[in-house]
Amino acid sequence: MSRVRHRIHSNPFTVRGPIEVPDWARLFARQAPFALDIGFGDGRFTLALAERHRDWNIVGLEIRDFLVEQVNREAQARGLT
Repeated sequence: MSRVRHRIHSNPFTVRGPIEVPDWARLFARQAPFALDIGFGDGRFTLALAERHRDWNIVGLEIRDFLVEQVNREAQARGLT
């Protein structure tokens, strides 16, 4: 019998209607180059990018809450804001 993979998160493409673009300069409290990592998984790339380019505004998007919490804890431990 073959294995079946079941996703445990919702489909993010079900959002309907316009979405307001955040005011990134206000959120980061600075003007800086901007990088977006979509679906960051375990966050290794996002964290490495943030450490290498502390002068950039880095945003990572991930739909799995436990991964977001894990990466936020690691970022804080590394002194990344």
